[in-house]
Amino acid sequence: MKKDLDFRTIYIGVPIKNPLILGSGPTTATPEICEKAAKLGGFAAVVTKTNYPDEVLKIVPLTVPMPYYALLDARGVSKWKPVIPKKKEGRDRFGKLGKIKPDYCLTMSAIRHPAPFEKRTGIGVYFQGPERYTSYVNKTKELTRETDCKIIASIMAFSEQGWEEQVNIINGCKADMVELNFGCPTAGALDQEATGGEWVPGGMGVYPTIVEKWTKYCTERIKIPVGVKIPEYAPFLSIQAAVRGGAKGITWGQGPVFWPEMRPLVIDVDKATLGTFPGLPFTNGTIGATGVVPYICGAIAHFRTNGIKIDVSGCGGVREALDIIRILMAGANSTQVCTATLVEGVEVGTYYLEEISSWMEKKGYESVNEIIGAAVTKEKLELDISKAPTVALPQIVGGPIPTQQIAVSKEKCIACGWCERACFHLAIKMENEKPSIDRKLCEVCGMCVAVCPMEALKIEEVRKNKETGKAISEITVNSGRSS
Repeated sequence: MKKDLDFRTIYIGVPIKNPLILGSGPTTATPEICEKAAKLGGFAAVVTKTNYPDEVLKIVPLTVPMPYYALLDARGVSKWKPVIPKKKEGRDRFGKLGKIKPDYCLTMSAIRHPAPFEKRTGIGVYFQGPERYTSYVNKTKELTRETDCKIIASIMAFSEQGWEEQVNIINGCKADMVELNFGCPTAGALDQEATGGEWVPGGMGVYPTIVEKWTKYCTERIKIPVGVKIPEYAPFLSIQAAVRGGAKGITWGQGPVFWPEMRPLVIDVDKATLGTFPGLPFTNGTIGATGVVPYICGAIAHFRTNGIKIDVSGCGGVREALDIIRILMAGANSTQVCTATLVEGVEVGTYYLEEISSWMEKKGYESVNEIIGAAVTKEKLELDISKAPTVALPQIVGGPIPTQQIAVSKEKCIACGWCERACFHLAIKMENEKPSIDRKLCEVCGMCVAVCPMEALKIEEVRKNKETGKAISEITVNSGRSS
């Protein structure tokens, strides 16, 4: 990392040395793993596991059997396959792993675990209660002190008695900041005013009245800066409620956001523009892996352009260094990472920082503060249709004939007729037990290629006759080669 680059930013009102925060999860569950993250991963802050008072434990049993972790592809439908390391590639990242593709998502299930239920070790809340939690936070602070890694404690409760207990714990430990966990869906919500005194699963963050009440309660009593964690499915009203309650920072995200006012944004980090051209927000098609990042960016951009000025940390979907830059450009002060550290180890933080450093140097940035909010202004979020690229009409209503076409393998095709049934352009007819494709109707949408059980169809560029210069209307493929 270049010494002349300024990575400093701020979160929950506290200066931190870079924008990388290790989010609460398995990789912050003990002081020792937090120490490793600070020393080998370069993280500027770590969020500890959440401390719950006895009232929560009576409702939700938080000490649960060890689940079975598995990695799925970005769509979450099949097993993710890592790239096999090659000797000629030498040392990659940390010297042991091959190149890590960012196209994965994490799943866990207690049901799928291979060990018998009664023989599994427990997970969840290792350090619950005033004495254990205080010891956990203080030891984490002690082990990370020389790295200047800030410690963000995390607490939640349902009642005034529970919050009072949590406030006393925080005021008696050495955390630098504290995060009120309104984002955990497992813990649900229990409040006389908001839920009628009934326990409701889904997280307290969806109730603005709860967020404002307990945020205000804590900010008036806790001695260190207070932030809140709000789930991605909570309304914007909850963000505004946290601000009214006196929070100095917000952690937002973890998954796709479906509120209509928070449109997903795909950010071009090289041009600091949105979507396919300046001003057009749009979503990519995949939820999972980096598909989550546009939703996080869209929400944070909405916060910034609608009066939210306190610190924001974006959380969810980070798989590569550019994701961190995208979230910063959307207006976040920092980014929280969790899943990537489970897959690649906490050392991945150092890799991210090196990549961000190289990118900043290449693009001429000297400070992280120059990146924050660079892609998001009211003007850039305005839809200007005049700047939209021209989209050709379908050929059936006068548009151009596609420059690609469907190729059919004579050897692979078994004449099942599936492609003909699936073609909603009516461009395929079975002739002589083989599909015949009418290029005047075919829009090369790829549906026939997708459904073919024999992989007998594929998309190729249109070839031209060398003598006439005209396109060859239809081709077939024999032994994998055009004929």
